[in-house]
Amino acid sequence: MGNIQVARYAGGMPQFEPASAADAPAAPAPVDVDRVMDCVRRLGLRFFLDDEGDVGIPWRYVTVHAIFQGDRALQLRGVWHRIADTEHLAELRRLVEDWNATRIGPKAT
Repeated sequence: MGNIQVARYAGGMPQFEPASAADAPAAPAPVDVDRVMDCVRRLGLRFFLDDEGDVGIPWRYVTVHAIFQGDRALQLRGVWHRIADTEHLAELRRLVEDWNATRIGPKAT
């Protein structure tokens, strides 16, 4: 694969205390924009709401988008904010194709 390596973030993720069992609803509530924003706030992360009503969460070199598809589906999509040199494009393509062929998810594009 050449010089390309997949780096892992070694820092700790933000944590929050889960609600007590007494505070939990009897049945799970559907996930919606307000619920995602509340969770992101409790984690102490920055976020934005885009023109389509989806939540974006910038994190280091990636932005995670919580994309709502009606009221039935939520898709989380990460967008990497780095530019690769053209000399590495063939290696990156092989890496992405191998990743997608050997893993159920998340998918790389």
